[in-house]
Amino acid sequence: KNYLPVGADLMLITYDSVSNTILDTIKFAQSGIFLEAAPLDENGLVIEDEVILKDDAINIDNQTAQNLLNVATHIIVDARLLADSTRIIPINDANRIWLKLGIEAKGSFIKTIGN
Repeated sequence: KNYLPVGADLMLITYDSVSNTILDTIKFAQSGIFLEAAPLDENGLVIEDEVILKDDAINIDNQTAQNLLNVATHIIVDARLLADSTRIIPINDANRIWLKLGIEAKGSFIKTIGN
């Protein structure tokens, strides 16, 4: 949930420090912005009851998964805050962002029993 009066866009960057190479850039939003700004009332305060929980999944291919789990020495979270440039955006101690990241994998295991 985004309780900030600004939107947020997130990316994971997998980096291999041994070869000094960026392996992949995984965008959280396939199009547009990942988290919309929290709605504000007429006083510029966040309307917490109207904050929307975004529950989404990112599908990655096998090579990206291999890079993420086995090759990358660093996982960099690139977060960008996006504000409406036509007004002043107040940020106070009540504003926060709630983000839960996790990895879920699906696969199969095949075991061949020899003679």
